[in-house]
Amino acid sequence: EKGDYWSSPGDCLKRYEAYFSNFSSGWFETSPVITSYLEERKKRGKSTYVLDMAGGNSQVLRDLSELHLLDGGISTRLTDYRTEEQKEFDFSHNIYLAAGGLLQGSTWRELAKTVHDCSGKDTIDFIIARPLGALQPKDVNLEINPAVYGLFLERMLHMVSPDGGRILTQVPKNIPKEDLKQYLKQLKRNPELKVKFDENLVTDASIDGVMKLPRSKFDRGILMITRNVK
Repeated sequence: EKGDYWSSPGDCLKRYEAYFSNFSSGWFETSPVITSYLEERKKRGKSTYVLDMAGGNSQVLRDLSELHLLDGGISTRLTDYRTEEQKEFDFSHNIYLAAGGLLQGSTWRELAKTVHDCSGKDTIDFIIARPLGALQPKDVNLEINPAVYGLFLERMLHMVSPDGGRILTQVPKNIPKEDLKQYLKQLKRNPELKVKFDENLVTDASIDGVMKLPRSKFDRGILMITRNVK
C-alpha cells in the first residue's frame, strides 16, 4: 500500500505488529508476533527469509534487516515505486521486490523464481500477508471471491518452509462462517500444521503507542499457520 502509514522507517514494523496483535481471544496478546518469531528462529540457528505479500515499498523488510533479524526478504506489489536509495539498500541486504498482480499466474511464476534467488531454496520461512486489496476485483464494489482466497492460501502453503515455517494472514470478512469453519477443520486435520484463527472483534489494541489500523470491512480475522512445529 502506498503512503506514509506503511512506509515510515521503524514505524512500519510497529504498525505491522500492531495490526496482527490481540484480536478477540488474546492469543497474540500485545506481543510483537513478527519479531518474536524471527528472534526465536535466530536463537535456534534457523534461517529467516521473509515474504511480505502485497507489501508496499518493502519498508517492513528494511526495518527487520536493521534489527539483524532478516537473512533476506521479498515484497510483492503491483508496481515498483521504491526510491533509488531504497533500491540500493535492498540490493545490499538481499531484499527483492516482485512486481505484479496476485491474480495473475505470471506473478506467481516470477515469485517462485525470486524466492529461489533470495533464499537459495524453493520455500520461504515466514509469509506475512495483508493481501485483501490485492485480491479484490478491479470493481471496488465487488467482494473477494472465497475461492480466489482459498487458492491464495494453498499457494502460500506450498511455498512456506517445512522447517517450522509460518504464514500470518488476513481472512476476508465475506467468507461464509460455515465455509471458514470447515476449511479450518480441514487444515487442522493435517498433522504437519498448527492452525490458529482469531476473529476480528478488538480494534483498540496498541504496541509501543502505535494504534492498530482500523479493521478493513473485508477483514474477518487473522489466521496463523505453522508448518512442522518442533
